[in-house]
Amino acid sequence: MGTPKRLGRSTQVSYNGHPLYTYIRDTSPGMVTGQGIDQDGGP
Repeated sequence: MGTPKRLGRSTQVSYNGHPLYTYIRDTSPGMVTGQGIDQDGGP
């Protein structure tokens, strides 16, 4: 896990060199609604 700086912006959390993002429908900690979805190029 890392926290590289984004260009002129805040810090981005990453894992194994890949940036991590949240899913808009996950509204509280621990929600994993977006895990494994097949949308917009997902797995």
